[in-house]
Amino acid sequence: MCPTTGTSGLASLQLGRSGALGNQGSNTSADSSRTAPNPQDDRSVGALLKWVATPGGGQKHTFTAEHIDKRSEVEALTARGVAMGFLTTDLDGTTDMRRSRLSWDGRWQVRGIWADEWRTTLAYQDAQSRETAVEQRRALVGGPLVTRVRDVTYAEQTLQATVQAEKTLSSGPVWGHRLVYGAELVRSQLDNLVTGTVPPSYESYPLKRFPKTQEDTVALFVQDEILSERWTVVPALRYDRVKLDARDDPLYPKAEADLSASALSPKLGVVYRASEAISVFGNVASGFRAPSPLQLNNFFDNPFGFYQSIPNPDLKPEKSRTAELGLRGRAGGLQWEAVAFAGRYRDFIEELVRVGGGGVPGSPLQFQAINRGKVSLSGFELKGTWALAAGTTLRMAYGRTQGKDTGTGLPVNSVNPPQLYAGLDQQLGDWTVGVGLTHVAAKRAEDVDFSATPGQFLPAAYTTLDLRTRWQIRPGMHLSAAVHNVTDKRYWQWTNVRGVSAGSPVLDAYTSPGRSVSVALVSSF
Repeated sequence: MCPTTGTSGLASLQLGRSGALGNQGSNTSADSSRTAPNPQDDRSVGALLKWVATPGGGQKHTFTAEHIDKRSEVEALTARGVAMGFLTTDLDGTTDMRRSRLSWDGRWQVRGIWADEWRTTLAYQDAQSRETAVEQRRALVGGPLVTRVRDVTYAEQTLQATVQAEKTLSSGPVWGHRLVYGAELVRSQLDNLVTGTVPPSYESYPLKRFPKTQEDTVALFVQDEILSERWTVVPALRYDRVKLDARDDPLYPKAEADLSASALSPKLGVVYRASEAISVFGNVASGFRAPSPLQLNNFFDNPFGFYQSIPNPDLKPEKSRTAELGLRGRAGGLQWEAVAFAGRYRDFIEELVRVGGGGVPGSPLQFQAINRGKVSLSGFELKGTWALAAGTTLRMAYGRTQGKDTGTGLPVNSVNPPQLYAGLDQQLGDWTVGVGLTHVAAKRAEDVDFSATPGQFLPAAYTTLDLRTRWQIRPGMHLSAAVHNVTDKRYWQWTNVRGVSAGSPVLDAYTSPGRSVSVALVSSF
């Protein structure tokens, strides 16, 4: 908490070191049949500086500077072997990611006719990534060992400005209003470049996977929180306008596609407090999501592998209408919540969908981001906590979602199977110990669209057990440890195997980690 006048500051430094996340693949051979993870070394450094000034007069100014630097080195053993007439003897990859951010958040107590508080935020972010691959290979028919280098860079600069006003109003002795309104402007510049030595015969360096693009977003918003003793009603309205301007670039081999779109999105939320222990809530809302520059213009062609990722200049923004109805309550040491939801999406954006080709010479497989005409999603969530005794807490949650392309009648593959969680925590002085049980249902065939992958692998149901503990060493410092998947269960997550055939010889490469241990020491000041 900042004093009435004066300054305060915060500084933090984070260091990280990790290796490849294990799985339960047992084949450790140095070729494409390998199912164990490739050796990997990850390092990260993060620094944060924050300075808060409160000069008085209802003012508060927060200045933040942040920098993150991550580096990952991978020895790609799975790439060794023979392919397309060449023998790859070694392939090493390096990824460097840097992100810097500067921001200012200013607040003023103005007590005027149109506002009680005025807020302005300005932020600038510069994100850079570079992926380098160094490959040693030679032709099978003879020839020298050749070093092949591919260097891919991606850059994104974003400038964001927001102005927002708040005003509290009264409508008689029963109702009150908290009005929030404002505007937001975001401008992003995105670019990429591929260079290197000894490129594939079907490419020439330098080149670009998508053209340099400027993305501008303008939003206007207003929200009124109407309050009484039992009711909270929140009508809101937001206007968005998005423009993607792709620049002409000789290094991009396709015609650039631009996009300009806008939408008006209303929302209404309601809470009714039936009693001190029970409340009912619900909301209906319209949503709007524009395609990203990558979805619109990304292009990659591998004629020897007989596949392409092609741009979609006709891609449209995704629009949605969603509804949610829930019940929240408490009784003694029990707190619970039940929510049912449904959504209807028009021009639903789905990435990397197979849209043509046979995967043979003259007819490569073609993948593209597409619009699905109409998609419906529905489901429900249950969650609760129960204080069984002093220091003993039981936590439970269950969620289920279903999705369907209403145009074709087929399921939406991005929906995960139902999941149940139960956890028990016990406080013992400065120590907390706990156990967590997670059960995920099997992915059913009737919930899968097999069009793109007729032999799609369907993971079975699984249950994992985790143990955890935390020691509060002193205020601001704690040590935590956990044993994950105590029973060393072998399982696959649906997210990781979508598009993978049941007959894949490297199916075990997609398994999740077995028994593992994590330890963390956290200190704040």
